[in-house]
Amino acid sequence: MISYIFLLISAFLSAFILGAFQFYMLEYLVAQHGDSSRDWLIQTISAIITIGPVIVYAISAPLAASIKKSRVMAFSLWFGMFFLLFGGLTNWLGSPFLYLAAIGLALGVYSAGKMASVPLASFTIGKSTALTNAIMSVVFLFGILSGLPSGTMFYNHFPQHAYMFFLAGLGIAGLCGLQCKFSNEQTSSFIKEEKKLLSETQNLYKKYSLMLISSPMLWGIAGAANMAITALVVREKLATPQVAAFIPLWAAFGVIAGTLVSPVFNNFRYKVAAAAAFFMLIIIPFFPTVSFSYLVITLTTVVLGFFFGIATNLIDSSFLEFVGNEKKEGTGAALQSAMLALCTVVIGSGVGIALKNNIIPPNAQFIALSIITLIPVVLAVFLVKQNYE
Repeated sequence: MISYIFLLISAFLSAFILGAFQFYMLEYLVAQHGDSSRDWLIQTISAIITIGPVIVYAISAPLAASIKKSRVMAFSLWFGMFFLLFGGLTNWLGSPFLYLAAIGLALGVYSAGKMASVPLASFTIGKSTALTNAIMSVVFLFGILSGLPSGTMFYNHFPQHAYMFFLAGLGIAGLCGLQCKFSNEQTSSFIKEEKKLLSETQNLYKKYSLMLISSPMLWGIAGAANMAITALVVREKLATPQVAAFIPLWAAFGVIAGTLVSPVFNNFRYKVAAAAAFFMLIIIPFFPTVSFSYLVITLTTVVLGFFFGIATNLIDSSFLEFVGNEKKEGTGAALQSAMLALCTVVIGSGVGIALKNNIIPPNAQFIALSIITLIPVVLAVFLVKQNYE
C-alpha cells in the first residue's frame, strides 16, 4: 500500500509540474511575442510538450520492462530537472520550445514506468487493475488541470525564479517514484521486449485501426478546442489569463460526467459514440458566438466535455477490452497513448502553424476543428458497420 501511495504522489506532482510549466512558458512567450500571439502559442506549446510519448514509444515500454520501474520513473524526472535547472539559470538559452520538448520526453519515459507499475500495485493492494488505474488517472488528470492556472500564477508572481518550484516538484516526484518497489516485479530483456512490442504493435494496428484513430483524434480535437477556448476568453477580455486557465478544469467535470454515463450505452456503444462525436462537431463552431459571457462559455465547455467523455470512453474501453482478451493490454495501452499524443501533436501544431502564418483568423480555428471532427464521426460509423457490437 505504501508503494502505491508514493506512486499516486509521484503521479500528481509530475502532472502538476507538466501543466504548470506549460502555462508558465505560455505567459513567458506571450510576453516576448505580444498578446496577439496567444492563440498560436497556446496550440504550439500544447503540441510540443505532448510529443514525448510519440518519440519514445519504441523504447519506453521495453525500458520499463527491462529496468526497475522505480528507477525509470526517478531518473526520467531527474533528467527533466537537469534541463529545467540549465534553462532557469541561462534564461532559457537557445529556445524555450527546446525545454518544453525535453520535459515532454522526460514525462513520456516516466509515464511508461508509471503505467507499467499499475498491475504490480493492483496485486500488492489487492484491488482490480481497472480500479487501481482509474484512481491514478484521476490523480494525474487533476494534477495537470491544477497545474495550468498555477503556472500562470508562477509567472505573474515569480517570473525569474519559478523554475525553482518546478525543480522541487520534479525532485520530490522522482524521490517518491524511487520508493515504488514491488515484491512481484520481474524484469526482462530489453531486446526481447522491443521485438515483442514491434510485433504486437503491427498486429494491433491492423486489427483495431479504426479505434486507434477515431478516439485519439477526438482527444486531439478536444485538447486543441480547450486551448482555443482559453485563448478566446483572454482575447475577449472575459477573464484574466489566470482565470481563463481554469477552462480545462471545467471541461474535465463534463468529461467525468460523460465517462460515468457512458457504460449505460455499452450494448450499442459505437452508434452512441458516433452521435456524441457528431454533437461535438456541432458545438465547437459556436464558441465565438457565446463569447459574450465567461459563464456561458464555461457551461458550453462542460457540455462539450460531456459528449467527449461519452464518445472516447465507449471507444477506448472497447479497445482495451479487446486487447485485454488477447493478453496484449500492455502494448495496447502504450499504443493507444502514443496515438493520442500523436493526434494531439498533429492537430495542435497544425492549428498553431495556421494561426501563426495568418492562414486562418483566431475564430476560424473553431470551424477548422469542427470540420476535422467529421473524420472520427465517420470512423465511428464504420465501427458500427463492422459489427463489433
